Amino acid sequence: MNCNEHDYIEIACLYHYTLKVLTANRVEHDGIAINTVYNEQKKHCLYLKSHEHQQLIELNEIVEVSVLTPNPYFSHLRVKG
Repeated sequence: MNCNEHDYIEIACLYHYTLKVLTANRVEHDGIAINTVYNEQKKHCLYLKSHEHQQLIELNEIVEVSVLTPNPYFSHLRVKG
């Protein structure tokens, strides 16, 4: 993930947008963007929170983000590995 793409993730976290995140292994994750953090393996992750659970998604595993919250910044992000 390049700096420009990372900036969009930071915007989503700043405003707590609801996201649909697709990872490289084709798994979809839905939730509210809370923050970017490091996991126990020291990998940079997106912290998503949903009603059922909380999850960390490694930023380098994200291939696509759809923003479900209407906003003036972006609605879709395709990560160029």
